Amino acid sequence: MRLARFAFVPALICCPAWADPQQDAALALRALQAACPASQAESVAAALKDDAASTPQSQPIDLGLGLTGWRLTASLADGGVLQISRLASGQTLQRVVVELDRPAVSGQPPRPVLQARAERDCQRIEARALAYRADGAVDAVALLDETLQPTGRTLPFDPPVPAGSDPGGVPVALLDTGVNYLQPAIAERLARAPDGAILGFDFEDNDPRPFDLNLALSPFHPGRHGTSVAHALLREAAPLRLIPLRYPRSQPEKLADAIELAARNGAKILLVGLGSRRAQDWQGFADALRAHPEILAIVSAGRDGEDIDDRAYYPAALGLPNVLTVGAADGLGQPVRSNWGLRRVDVLAPAERLVVRNFDDVEEAVSGAEFAAARVTALATRTLAAAPALTAAQLKAQLLAMARLSDHGGRARSAYGVIPEEAFFR
Repeated sequence: MRLARFAFVPALICCPAWADPQQDAALALRALQAACPASQAESVAAALKDDAASTPQSQPIDLGLGLTGWRLTASLADGGVLQISRLASGQTLQRVVVELDRPAVSGQPPRPVLQARAERDCQRIEARALAYRADGAVDAVALLDETLQPTGRTLPFDPPVPAGSDPGGVPVALLDTGVNYLQPAIAERLARAPDGAILGFDFEDNDPRPFDLNLALSPFHPGRHGTSVAHALLREAAPLRLIPLRYPRSQPEKLADAIELAARNGAKILLVGLGSRRAQDWQGFADALRAHPEILAIVSAGRDGEDIDDRAYYPAALGLPNVLTVGAADGLGQPVRSNWGLRRVDVLAPAERLVVRNFDDVEEAVSGAEFAAARVTALATRTLAAAPALTAAQLKAQLLAMARLSDHGGRARSAYGVIPEEAFFR
C-alpha cells in the first residue's frame, strides 16, 4: 500500500473551514499503514504521535467467536477525532477501519467526514467521504478509490422525486426507512396529488422526500430496508398507490402524524416493516390508530427469533383490534428469522428466500417477518380491490380465516396458524 498525490474535487465535499482533504486522505492512509501490520495498539499510537494532539487512548474489543482486537482514539489539534479499529481472528487480520471526524467550524463538535476500510491482507481498501449541505445535513456519500481519491460516484441521501402521475389502485401506506424512488418500478407506483407531488412523506427529515435511509449504524454505510420490503409488496399486490412514510427515528412522537397522513389520503391498509422494544415510542402511533379504526395496520412481528408473549416487541404487541401481527414461516410452518407468540402474533406467512429487488436494484433472496408482513399486505390489497366496501375489521377477519394450523407436526407458534402458500396465488 502506498501514499499517493490526491486530487479531490473541491465541490464534492462541502465543508467550510474543513481541513485540507488531501491532508485528511494522507492521514487516513498513514493510519491504515500503521494498523494493518501491527497487532498492538501501542505501536500504532507511537506511529501516529505526530498527528495526535494528545496521547491516543485504546480499548479492547471482543465480539465473541474468537474475533478480538482494539479501538484507538486520537484527538487532533483542530478538535477532530481519528479512530482506528482493528479486528483479528487469532493471528489472522480480519478488518481495519479508520474514521476521521472534523469540526465544520472551530469550536463545534466534530462530525464524520471520511472512512476507510481494509480487509484481510489490507490490499483491498474501500473508502467513502461525506458531502455536507450548507445547512449541515449530509447530502451524499462520495465513493473514493483505494488511494482515497474521488471516483466521481456518489450515493444520494435526499434526491428529488422523479416526475410522474398517480397510478391508481388501492392506496397502501408503508411505514419503514423510506424507499428508493429513483427506481422506475417504485416511482411509477407512488401515490400522487393532481399536480404530481407524491403523497408520501419523510417524518425524520420533515420533507416530502421519503428516500430509503437509516443512519442508525453509520452514515458512511447507511441501512437500506424499506426498498426491499416495498418490492416484496409490489411483486404480489393488486394495482396499488404506494404512500411511503419514512420512520421518524429521532422523534417517534411523529408516528401519530404518519397515521394521520395515511388516513387523509384514504389508505385503509398500513404496512409497518419495522419496530422496537420501547413501548413509549409507539404510544402516539397506538392513539392515532385507535382514532382511525378504518385503517388496518399489518405489522412485522420482528426478527429476533424470540417469543414476544414473554418479551414484547412493538407495534406488534399493541393488541389493537385494527392491528394484524405477522411473523415469517419456513416450508414446515415454523418461524424463520421471525419472532412468534400464541397471543401477540396473529399469523405466520411463508417468507423464506423470497427474491426481491434491493436498494441497488439488484435481485436478492430475503427472509424474515417484515417480508411476511409485506406478502400479507399484498394479499390484503387483492382482497380489498375485489371488495372495496370491506371495513378494517372485516378485512382482518378474512385474512385470519385463510390461516390454518401447521400440518407438519410442528409446535404452533401463532394464534391462528400459518397462511399457506397457495393462498397467495388464488
